[in-house]
Amino acid sequence: MKTYIAIPNGREKEIFITPKIRARIEKLGEVGENKTSQQITANDVGTIAKEYDAIIVSWGAPCIKKSDLMSKKLKFIGHIGGSVQDVVSEDVFDIDINVVSGNRGFAKPLAESTLLLMLMGLKRWHVFDSMQKSGVEIENNERPLTDSLIGKCVGLLGFGQISREVISLIKPFDVRIMVADDYITSDEANKLGVEISNVDEICEICDVISIHHTLNESTLHLLNERRINKMKSTALIVNTARGKIIDQNALLKRLEKGELFAALDVYETPTLAVDHPLRKLDNTILTPHLGGKTMYCHQRLVEIVIEQLELFAKGMPLTGRITKDIYCRMTKKF
Repeated sequence: MKTYIAIPNGREKEIFITPKIRARIEKLGEVGENKTSQQITANDVGTIAKEYDAIIVSWGAPCIKKSDLMSKKLKFIGHIGGSVQDVVSEDVFDIDINVVSGNRGFAKPLAESTLLLMLMGLKRWHVFDSMQKSGVEIENNERPLTDSLIGKCVGLLGFGQISREVISLIKPFDVRIMVADDYITSDEANKLGVEISNVDEICEICDVISIHHTLNESTLHLLNERRINKMKSTALIVNTARGKIIDQNALLKRLEKGELFAALDVYETPTLAVDHPLRKLDNTILTPHLGGKTMYCHQRLVEIVIEQLELFAKGMPLTGRITKDIYCRMTKKF
């Protein structure tokens, strides 16, 4: 079998293609690779598809189309990343090809980050850390009572691998958990001890609202002005998913009134402008899309793809093959 590593030279390749991972790929057969610091081009894809059985890509690679693969040798596309919406076109699933990604590797790290932001948003310990470091001392009898996750009503928008991990982490806090998603069944909800709800009810009732949807046409501005205005003034919003799921301007309006608290890891734009009003508010915690940026996560992304590649090389069924239905539910760029 012949495998092509398309990831360009640089930090990302150093993190993903370690000597141990390289040895596992080489054990499967001949290996070719992109030895430049630039991404392969769309024209390169057709050439690679003629010669290689498998290709390993990551973020920034050109989108592979059905026309690139017709009557070609390539039968395995492995994306060391999450959504493959930018990696392959939908028509690729009309032919016999194996498409996989490390998507489920994000589940535990993002759930961990979600819990952290929930606790930080409720306890506000970052404020006291800043005060202590700036020399401000609060007398014991003047120290405020902070809030707690214990006993809260938590609403999860979206039900996938990340939400399942979040549920397992927050259940010990004796929370009431409500889930809004078209794909959760009554059996799954009963097994997990959660309630099936809808977005409007969660916005009206919940103390904590956490977003775990993929971004597509149906979830773009899912939390619009109407729904944001339904929320309790004390509600905490946590977003480690995609920024455009929230109407950021509508959220900003309520935050500027001193209502709500938002713990955000993602925004409507890839980076938040230096002078953005969100940066000036006390009722926010802002992080630069770090939810899944852990060594564990990056190692798992690679492990998952290589495990599938090894199954492919042995002629065995893949356990993580992405179907057209799964593809259509993954995050898209807008």
